[in-house]
Amino acid sequence: QIYIRRYNLKQDVRESLYDFSKEWTGALNGSFKGGSEPNLADLALYGVIGSFKGCESFRDAMENNNKLKTWYELCR
Repeated sequence: QIYIRRYNLKQDVRESLYDFSKEWTGALNGSFKGGSEPNLADLALYGVIGSFKGCESFRDAMENNNKLKTWYELCR
């Protein structure tokens, strides 16, 4: 509950994850945030998302946003 208030998240935090992933993929400049090549922003988010790979929320995020899934696979 503390994090929900502190970071202004929705009660169902997965909805906040979906919203952020849509915001991120909408701001991509080509395949990556850095354009045709990944930049530090891409690397940072790749690390964050990779930290919960194998969890149900990772699968949900990838299934909910095909552009995020494509971006993640290109970063690998």
